[in-house]
Amino acid sequence: MATKKKISELPLCETFTGLFTIGVDALNRSVKVSLEYIANTVNSLKQSVQTVISNANSATSAANTAAGNANTAASTANTAANAANTAKEGCENATEEANQATEDCREIIETASNLEALGLFPTSMELSYPAHLTTGNKTAKINAVLFPERVHQNVLCLGDDKAVSVTPDGRITVLGAGTSVIHVIPTCNMALFRTIQIKVTAPTIRLATRTSMRLTACLLYTSDAANL
Repeated sequence: MATKKKISELPLCETFTGLFTIGVDALNRSVKVSLEYIANTVNSLKQSVQTVISNANSATSAANTAAGNANTAASTANTAANAANTAKEGCENATEEANQATEDCREIIETASNLEALGLFPTSMELSYPAHLTTGNKTAKINAVLFPERVHQNVLCLGDDKAVSVTPDGRITVLGAGTSVIHVIPTCNMALFRTIQIKVTAPTIRLATRTSMRLTACLLYTSDAANL
């Protein structure tokens, strides 16, 4: 005779392997149902769902990455477009400035041609200046005359400030012994410029002969500086 036991008295089984339960099939017949098969089917379905979820997450991440790349590309394109527009504006401004400069040059050339036709440009220059000075000389002058005489007498003097200093209008100041090079430049026709040299020496006694000094009426000797 079979012994009856309560379910709570049965040993615990923690796996579906080898376990069966009772069920009915589609024909309403009593059959045994493998719990192990049901567990394997559920696990397979669970793995499939997890794979689908993982693939969906990967696709979402890829989509987000693509969207980010698209946004970056759009931003880069916008930056490039802005740079291109800025460069275009710069080129247009440069072209406009170049055209204006060309027009200004044409006006200058036209004005210069008119001045030349009117004889307002100098064609020659004469200079007078002391080629030799002594340290006893205080000041001297470079005199320039432009021809034809109706032109503006605009002459610029540029010196090296070695032996003498020269102002733009030709006034000379002695600095010390030596030689200075000075450029005399007509501002309306610089092709006529002249380069001169002025030598500065110490004063010397002027001689009447090779062995006698030249004296003044007051019996004072004269020097080169006194006659310059």
